[in-house]
Amino acid sequence: MDPRDRLTLLFKDNMNILNLAPGLNSLRDTEEGVSVNDPSHSPHSSPHALPLVRHHPLSYIRTYVPGSGVKEAYDKEKGGDLTPLHQDPESPGCVTEPSDDALLDANSNPDLGPSEDSTVIPDESTVSSDTSVPSSFTPVVALARFPFRHMSGDLAKRTSKEFYDGGKFWRRTWDLYYLSVPKAISEGALLLIPAKQAFSFIEEMNSTLKSQIQLTGTGREGMVLTFGNDKIPLPMFLGQSSSAEKKDELAQTIPSSRLEWGLWSHELQAIVMEAFEANIRLSFDMIKKKDLKKAQQVKKKRDAEGRLGRAMAFFGLRPLWKANTHQPSFANGEIQPIDPTRTVKWTYQDSPIFICVDIEWNERQNWQLTEVGISTLDMMDLEGVVPGDYGEMWAARIRSRHLRVDEYRHWTNSEFCHGCPGSFDFGESEFVPSAEVGRIVDKAFKPPYMVPTAEDPAYWWKHQKRNIVLVGLNLNGDIQQLRSNASQVFLDYNTPRSIFYDTLDLAELYRAESGELQNRGLENVLRSLQVLHVNLHNGGNDAHYTLHGLVRLMMKAAGEKPWAYEKEERAKESTQPKEEPEEESKKPQEKLVGELTETEI
Repeated sequence: MDPRDRLTLLFKDNMNILNLAPGLNSLRDTEEGVSVNDPSHSPHSSPHALPLVRHHPLSYIRTYVPGSGVKEAYDKEKGGDLTPLHQDPESPGCVTEPSDDALLDANSNPDLGPSEDSTVIPDESTVSSDTSVPSSFTPVVALARFPFRHMSGDLAKRTSKEFYDGGKFWRRTWDLYYLSVPKAISEGALLLIPAKQAFSFIEEMNSTLKSQIQLTGTGREGMVLTFGNDKIPLPMFLGQSSSAEKKDELAQTIPSSRLEWGLWSHELQAIVMEAFEANIRLSFDMIKKKDLKKAQQVKKKRDAEGRLGRAMAFFGLRPLWKANTHQPSFANGEIQPIDPTRTVKWTYQDSPIFICVDIEWNERQNWQLTEVGISTLDMMDLEGVVPGDYGEMWAARIRSRHLRVDEYRHWTNSEFCHGCPGSFDFGESEFVPSAEVGRIVDKAFKPPYMVPTAEDPAYWWKHQKRNIVLVGLNLNGDIQQLRSNASQVFLDYNTPRSIFYDTLDLAELYRAESGELQNRGLENVLRSLQVLHVNLHNGGNDAHYTLHGLVRLMMKAAGEKPWAYEKEERAKESTQPKEEPEEESKKPQEKLVGELTETEI
């Protein structure tokens, strides 16, 4: 007995019920399989609800279709809300065709309405034409502005005319994704497309224009964003767009930005998270309407401010520093200024040991290294120690060494700077052969990190592996010199084998705290911070003063009150009458008109 005979027997008292599904057999004969690759047959859903895995929420698929491959008892057994979408092995890419029984189940009684088991008519705007999960993306707005920002001359005009003028760019079909970011980065999400679509677009440009346009390269670091870490969530699929209006409509459905990244960010190493966020900022920089040089300056300033915050947390002068989250500040009263007569309120984050190096070399023969200064400040030595006025109690714990290369002991720089290799003020200089410099420097970065003095024995923590923070001032030149002298520690710098937990540049930190645009030299930084200093351009002294300057800068950034004599000088300036020509004093003051800020999109 076929299904039609069984239905006739079941509803023999009211045959009209069978007419509620007219054309049933014709529908079955003509209905084509629904391809998962067809944008017109996509799951109807919230545009930001589809996870980037090959699963779909139960409400999006047929769950009670005999022979479809979907387990009927999945809900009861698993209790989950996601079911794999199985395909008929005989028809790859197609969902199994529904049977008569399945269609009647939904259509035989109009009062029931569409059931969860019924076939869903999908929305054409919410599916990608590619079922694979992309791992590299391109900011679509940056690509929409590509010729105006990264091209010039005749090529820019030809590209714009052929691919952009009149809204041509947005009339292409794009698979849109979005990445929600903390409000500290941007108020809006980052709108993306798969990078392979962007590369295909560039290839089409090159083929049409007979050009060699490149999507990536110098100045275009944010054009491709790659997600290579399994712990970092992929962007969410938003929908498919083929017009500017559709793009705007989809963008309106993106959830509001949150204050910080999700819990996953706390599982990543700080350096990995910092690199990821830096790449995100680069992608946003590609969107903004400003020149690349200014974008790089802003990024550099932002990075320096982040390092300043981390440095203060290392000294226990602010709460625990968490990357990519809202940070309390002294400016709005969330953190009270430091009292130097009391121990710090917070713990020393990560209990680091600061190691500063300073190199001097022959100004006429740059390859001849003449001096190495090494200074350390161990935060575990400061447990229970009050900072003292201007951090002097902390600065007193700095330990310094001065290495002089024996082969060049008679050389003194005098042309570009006035060296003083014989005037080390914090101990006795040590003469070492040139061949041993690298090994001796490396030893300073291993337990106990510095040779202890008789009155300063090596405590137990000196023999433990520690978080080493490298400190210096304009370090690139010093690092290159140490590499040239076979220091393995610095040969591994910026590699996965690097021993450094963090790197702090005093010049950059000072610029971030002061708001200045350019880095200062050591002498100018020390003078500004009121650190008394003599005999600079001695490697040992310079290393010591660099760490001393770091301590003083931390106290200043933590809100320590100005020095007493500074107050007196300011009081004198405020009480001293200003002499002005009588005619000038009678002139009305002109209003200052500020420069208009650049509008950023």
